[in-house]
Amino acid sequence: MENCRGFVLAMRGMVRRGWLPPRREWLIAARWGEGGEFLSLSFTGLPAERRAPPPLGLAPDATLFAVRDGPSGQAAAYLIHSKVPPDVPLAGRFIATRGWIMLARMCGCVRMVACSDHSDTGVAMRMRAVCCPWPAGQFVEPPD
Repeated sequence: MENCRGFVLAMRGMVRRGWLPPRREWLIAARWGEGGEFLSLSFTGLPAERRAPPPLGLAPDATLFAVRDGPSGQAAAYLIHSKVPPDVPLAGRFIATRGWIMLARMCGCVRMVACSDHSDTGVAMRMRAVCCPWPAGQFVEPPD
């Protein structure tokens, strides 16, 4: 993760909300800011079939907001915040929740695991995802 600060990625995710069965869903991960300190993780509501490519028209529906927790390296840790600063742009409907997101590049692929608890309902979400080639996104800022 140290080679690129900003990106927009389509990720094939497995999302578990509370006690409901896990669901495959397309997620959008976006990292931006000075040194890549901000991360949004958006749910699209679209099912992600095992081998299907991400649709070009993916759009955020509901979004988590996180800030980097510590230095960059092979893995990057982010803390999910229950509030978004007023000067930070965010696509999709914001979800007030707390938790963490870990991003790591393994074998040339970006992988994500996350865990959060919804601030109002206390419903837990557990997510894991892998990046998929997506012409609408990818690494958009040059490396340092």
